[in-house]
Parts: sequence; C-alpha cells; structure tokens
Amino acid sequence: MALIRGLGIPRTTTVLSALWPAQHVIMDWRTLSAALALSGARLGWNQSLVDPTSTTRADKSWATYAWYWRTVASCADQVGKPPVDVERALWHVGRPAPGVTWAAYAELLGQDLARWPNGQGPR
Repeated sequence: MALIRGLGIPRTTTVLSALWPAQHVIMDWRTLSAALALSGARLGWNQSLVDPTSTTRADKSWATYAWYWRTVASCADQVGKPPVDVERALWHVGRPAPGVTWAAYAELLGQDLARWPNGQGPR
C-alpha cells in the first residue's frame, strides 16, 4: 500500500479502522505522537521508539503501526474500553509542539491531562 500514491499510513489506517474497527485504529501524527510521548514517560524511554532528548518527528511506518496497535490494544484492555476509544482519546490529547523534545512533549501532555476535570477530557 505504501507504493500507491496518496495512500500513506494515516489514510490507510483510516480505511482499515472503518472496515474492521475491532482490529485497526487510525494512526496519524497526532495520535502517534501522544502515544509515543505518554508511553515513554509511563513505561520508560528505553522501551520507546523515540529518543526523549530528540525533536525528530516519529517514523510513520508499518513497523511503527504494529507497535502503536499493540500499545493502543493493551491500554484498551487495561481500561476495559474498545481500542477506538483509546485512539480517540490520544487524538484529543495530542497537539502540535514543534521543536520540543519528546520528554518535554510528554510533560506538556501530562500537564494537560492533569487539568481535565475527573479525567473527562477537553470540553
């Protein structure tokens, strides 16, 4: 699918998640960045796909999608929600922060999450 012009990972995962919502979730820059930063901060950067001191964008590849899917599915199992709910939460949490290290981005997201009343998300 990577060889078809215009059919990159974000668009392809959108189609796959629409067709098979129990097996796929959307991976775009916003959801992937939030997942990478929050999992790195929570589980340790040595298990992350990014260097916490780097400002480089995350690699959007099928290997990264495999990690992302496992991470989203694991979180969904832990909270008793479908994976699509976790993916949507990551979309709401993620935000642009160009030039910020992954560790600093994780801190920004953590501060945003701490401001949400009762863990209900943005209003």
